[in-house]
Amino acid sequence: MDISSLCNTWWSRVTSSARSEQQVFVRRLLALLDWDMPMPFTPPPAAEEMGAITYLLRGNGRSTVAACFLPPGLLESPSSVAARGLDCCPTTRVLLDALRSPAIHYLFISDLGRAYFYDAHTEELLVWSDDTAAFESKFQPLLKKGRVIHGILEELRRPSRNTSARQLREWALAWSDRLASSCRISGEHAGLLFDRLCVIYAVRGNNVFRRTRQRLLSRFEALAREAQHGAERSGTGRDLVCLFHDMWLDWRIGVFSPCAPLDHALEDDAITRAWLREALLHGQHKFTTATLLESFNYGDPVEKMRVRMVPEENPDREAYLYGHGLENVDAARILVDVAEEGYRAALFWFDRVVALYDQLTAEFDRKASKAAETAAETDLFAWSAANEGRPAACEDSLAHACHRGFGVLWSTPRQQRITRLLLTLHLINRYAERNESVERLPEFESLLEKRPQHLPPDRVLAPRKQAAVDPEAD
Repeated sequence: MDISSLCNTWWSRVTSSARSEQQVFVRRLLALLDWDMPMPFTPPPAAEEMGAITYLLRGNGRSTVAACFLPPGLLESPSSVAARGLDCCPTTRVLLDALRSPAIHYLFISDLGRAYFYDAHTEELLVWSDDTAAFESKFQPLLKKGRVIHGILEELRRPSRNTSARQLREWALAWSDRLASSCRISGEHAGLLFDRLCVIYAVRGNNVFRRTRQRLLSRFEALAREAQHGAERSGTGRDLVCLFHDMWLDWRIGVFSPCAPLDHALEDDAITRAWLREALLHGQHKFTTATLLESFNYGDPVEKMRVRMVPEENPDREAYLYGHGLENVDAARILVDVAEEGYRAALFWFDRVVALYDQLTAEFDRKASKAAETAAETDLFAWSAANEGRPAACEDSLAHACHRGFGVLWSTPRQQRITRLLLTLHLINRYAERNESVERLPEFESLLEKRPQHLPPDRVLAPRKQAAVDPEAD
C-alpha cells in the first residue's frame, strides 16, 4: 500500500475505529517512510485532549521531529491560513506552545491529509499540504528516514524576511483599515493595537518580568482561546481593554498607556473577538526587530529610506562618547535624529552608550575591588566605602541610558511610533540577553523628543551625509 492509499483508508475509517487501530495506521505510515522503530512519547495534556498520537523521529543531533497525528476535523486548511498571512491555525498554535522544547527542532502536525511542518523554535511554517495527494508528494521525500539523517531538513528553504514582513504588514494594515472604517478612529490610533501585539509577542518569547509576566499573558491567551472556541458573550472587548490597562500599570510600557479612541473601539465585542481569533496565529519569527522594521517599509519613499538606512561609524560621535570616563560619564548624552539617520541608528547608538557604561562598570569594579582588598585588614567596611563613588551609569546601564544618556529626535508621529516600538522591543531583548529580570521596564518616553524646527549644531554629533541601505530590503 502506498502513502496516498493509506491516507485515504485512514480518512474512511478513522471516525469509527478504536485508538489502537489508529495507532496501527500511523505506524504503517511511518514504516513507509522507513521509520521502523519510531519513539512514542506521552503527549502533553493539550495534545492528549485532541486525541493526538505522538512520536519522536530522531535523525541527527539537529533534526529531531515531534510528529503529532490528529483525527480529521481539527486542522484548518493550511492554504486558507497562509492566504490570510498567518502561520498557524488554532490547533497548531496550541501544539506549538505545548511541545516547545530545546530538544525538539521541528514539529509535524497532520491528519494524514492536511499537514503543517514547522521549525519548532522560530515557528516558521516550512511545508504544508491540503490533501492526501499533496501530502504524499511533499512529505514522502521530506520525512524519509535516510534523508532526515543526512540533513535534508536543515536545507529547507525558509520564508525570506521580506516575505514575512509583507505578510505581517498586510495583516496589520487590513486590521487598521477595518478599525478605522468600522469604529471611525484614526490610522495612528488603530496602528497602536498592532504595536501592543508586537510587545506581547516579545514578552511571550523573553522571560524578563519577575512577577506578572505569566499572569498577564495567561489572561491574554485565555481571551484568544475563548474567541476561537467559546460561545459569544458580551464584555470581551471590555476585558481586553482592562488587560491592556493592567499591562501598562505593571510593565510601564508606553504602548499600553490608555488611548480613549482605541479603548472605545475595542469595546465592540464583535471586532475584538475577530481580532483575538487571529492575534496569536503568527509565528514568533515575524517579530524580530529586522522583520518588524521591514514591515514598515511602505508609503512615502523618503520614509522607506529611513527604514532601510544602515547606521555607520561616526568618528566625531565616537570621540565624544568615549572621551568620557568614570568622573564624568553621567553627564554624557548622545542624541540621534531618526529623520537624518534612520531608525536603526537609534538602536545602534543606544547599544554604543550601554557598551560604554558596561566598560566603565568593569573598570570601576576592578578599582573598587583592589582598593577594598588593600584596606580590608584595617577597615571592615572598605568595600562599602569604595562603592560609594560608583557613577549612576554603572549601577543600571540600560536604565541610565533611558533616563539620561540617550535621546532620539523625531519629526512626525509615524517616526515617533516606530522608534518607540523598536526601543521597547530592544529593551526587552537586551534584558533577556543579559539574563536580567525586572519588575517593569525603565521609563523612556522622555528620551523621545520632537525635533525642533531649527536644530542647534551641538545637539546632534552626526554630519549630514548619504546613508547606506540594507541590501536585503525591498
